[in-house]
Amino acid sequence: MFFPATLLVSAALVARPQPRSPGAIKEAISQLAATTTGGASATVAEAAEAATLVAELEGSRGGIERPALSPSMDGRWEQVYTDNSRSGTVWADGTSSRRQLVGPLAGRVEHVVVLGDGDGFPKYAQRVRGPAIALGLGAEMRASVAPQDDGVTWEVTFDEVRWSLFRGILPLFRRALPPGGGGLWRTSYLDRDTRVLRAQSKRGGAPTLYVLRRKGRP
Repeated sequence: MFFPATLLVSAALVARPQPRSPGAIKEAISQLAATTTGGASATVAEAAEAATLVAELEGSRGGIERPALSPSMDGRWEQVYTDNSRSGTVWADGTSSRRQLVGPLAGRVEHVVVLGDGDGFPKYAQRVRGPAIALGLGAEMRASVAPQDDGVTWEVTFDEVRWSLFRGILPLFRRALPPGGGGLWRTSYLDRDTRVLRAQSKRGGAPTLYVLRRKGRP
């Protein structure tokens, strides 16, 4: 029995899995993050599933070209997922996460990017801020950033850690960080609400994966 070629082609197209939209992939990552404490409690299979989902998002057509200096980088970013199981994440709901701060206290994790502040170079900070019951105790790691020519990578140098109360209003103390901290950070995907960061430490080892969701402006 013979079938028209057009029917065979149509059948093949129906049978072929259709690629998911970036929105659907991001939702799947969010659901996985919510059930794995933002990656901290992920099993080997769950970590592999997250890696597959992120690679699928990176391969989609929803991202911004040459994101390292894109205006869309500017802002506050909540940490959704990381494959660093030793990051100290103690709570996550798929849209944000909390990291151990001091003793039993935990705070929300934010990555903060400010573009073109004075010298034209981006400014970066990672914040962990506790709840009001803890007087808004917070720690902020600040870093210097040098964008690279590929339009994707930052060379990052960790500078200092600052502790404060009342969400940064009352400074407590600051401590310079020793040389050698930082590395090459690649923004492998960026759109208006999601950023994928692969951070390669200067100390070597595999890059650390972060999936971040926009919260607002700095």
